[in-house]
Amino acid sequence: MKDVLVPLVLLPLLAGCSVKRDFTAMRHQIDSLQSGQRELRERLAAADSVNRAQAGLLDELRSSLWDLSQRAAPAAGEPERPRPPAGADRPRVDLLPIGQAQPERPPDDGKREYDAAYLEVTRRNYGAAASGFRSFLSRHPRSGLADNAQYWIGECLYAQGRYREAGTEFEKVVSAHPDQDKVPAALLKAGLCHQRLKDNARAEAAWKKLLQQHPNSPEAKLARERMKSK
Repeated sequence: MKDVLVPLVLLPLLAGCSVKRDFTAMRHQIDSLQSGQRELRERLAAADSVNRAQAGLLDELRSSLWDLSQRAAPAAGEPERPRPPAGADRPRVDLLPIGQAQPERPPDDGKREYDAAYLEVTRRNYGAAASGFRSFLSRHPRSGLADNAQYWIGECLYAQGRYREAGTEFEKVVSAHPDQDKVPAALLKAGLCHQRLKDNARAEAAWKKLLQQHPNSPEAKLARERMKSK
């Protein structure tokens, strides 16, 4: 009878060990899922930034094409202008009257240079893209695209896993262009850089600044989710 009682007494202990192992395994699975969700949110945030930037670029291109079409189209009732012969559009300095100044050329805002750098982003040539944006900023620091160029330098570095350098570049957007529309995205990504570097205090500071200054932006919504998931 005693021999039978011993195994019966051990059964609850063995069952408890099995439950503990199952619980530990479930805990690991939950942690893995949460980590995967955080990674997915970060990728979605980056993709959202890229999509909005591409949409802005398309709007700019449409606007430029519309302006060109308006300039080229004849006014109502005006006969269509004949096309000049080949080579007629080349400048002829010798035809200008003596003493007459050359006509002023439109200022170069660096749009083509910016577009060339952004094209490298779409090709995932992040090193070449970052160099192109830096060259653009050195030549056109007051351009209306300066905040975009500065932001994309940060994105290129982030895509290369250079989070410390990327965070610095995102913070330059905020300090150098505080009133421009790239500031919310720059604050969000600066926080993600700090979080990647395990500096949660600076990450939270960046996101709180985003919530205070741009509470209704799409980036603010993502920042709230990041702060809740910590």
